[in-house]
Amino acid sequence: MKIYAAPLEGLTDGVWRHVHQEMFGQVDKYFIPFITPNQNMMLPPREQRAVRRDETVYAVPQLLGKEPEPFLHTCRMLAMMGYEELNLNLGCPSGTVTAKVKGSGMLREKEQLDRFLDAVCGKCALPLSLKIRIGYEKASEFPALWEIFARYPMPEMIIHPRTKKEGYTGPVHDECWRYAAENAFCPLVMNGNIVSPADAARYPETDTFMLGRGLMADPALPRVMKGGAPLSREEMAEWIARLEQGYAQEHQPLAVFIRMRDHLKYLAFHFTDAKKAEKAIRKARTMEDLHEAVRRLLDCPMTEQLPQVAKT
Repeated sequence: MKIYAAPLEGLTDGVWRHVHQEMFGQVDKYFIPFITPNQNMMLPPREQRAVRRDETVYAVPQLLGKEPEPFLHTCRMLAMMGYEELNLNLGCPSGTVTAKVKGSGMLREKEQLDRFLDAVCGKCALPLSLKIRIGYEKASEFPALWEIFARYPMPEMIIHPRTKKEGYTGPVHDECWRYAAENAFCPLVMNGNIVSPADAARYPETDTFMLGRGLMADPALPRVMKGGAPLSREEMAEWIARLEQGYAQEHQPLAVFIRMRDHLKYLAFHFTDAKKAEKAIRKARTMEDLHEAVRRLLDCPMTEQLPQVAKT
C-alpha cells in the first residue's frame, strides 16, 4: 500500500512535513499546498518559502493555473530546484479560486480545460499528475470530464469523488470511482473519507490512497493503514511539542499560535469526552491558553477509530 499526504493549506507546510517524516514516516509522497504561477514569471516570497526543498522529505509541489506559458515556466523552475514530479490542482472548491476559473472551477469550462491540458501535458518539464473532482455541480458530469482527461498522458490521477458544489461534506460518489476504475488509463489514487484500513478495503481497485483530514487528526494513520501500531498518548504529546518547536524556529509567535490552534482542532478528534478541551482550544487567545488546552486534551481517553466527522 502507498500513502500520500494531501496538501492542506496552512496545515501541511514544510514544518509539518519535516516533523511528520521524522516521527512517523510511512508517507510515500507529501504534496505541497498549491502555488499559483503568474504572468510575472516569478514566485512571490511566500510561495518561494513554500517550495523550499527539504532533502529528507519526498515532496510534490501542486500548482493552480489556467495560462499555459506561466504554468510551464514555473514547472521548469521547480525542475531546476530538484523536484521530480508535479501535480495540477483541479479540485480546490474555494470560491476565490473557482471564480478565477482555477482549481475545480476549470471543470465547469470543459473546452478551456481541454485546451489547457493539451498545452501542458507532455510539455511539462516534469511528470505531471492531476488531482480532480468529479464535476462542478453534479456527479453526472464525470463521464464527459473523464473523456477529456483520457486524451492526455499522465503518471497517475488522484480522484476526490465529490463535486465542487459538495465541497468536503457528505458521502463520496463511489459510483464515479468505479467508473474511473473500469475506464482507467493510468494508475488511480483514492482521496476522500479514508480514515481507517476498513475504508481503504472498500476500494480494491487501487493500493494508493491520499489522506487529508484523517491524517491531520491522526499522524500515525499511515502506519496503522500499513499494519502498524495505533497512535499512543506519548506520541501525541511529543507530536504536539515538536510541531510547536518547529514552528517557533520558522515563525513569529502569533503565526505559531494560529498554526498550533488549527492543528489542535483536528487532533481533538482523536479523543473522547473532550468537549471541555475542545472548547478551551476554540477560546484560546495565547500560547499559554493552548498549553492548558493540550493538558486537558491529553487527560481525555483516546480512541483508536476516528469519528465520521474527521472524514468531512
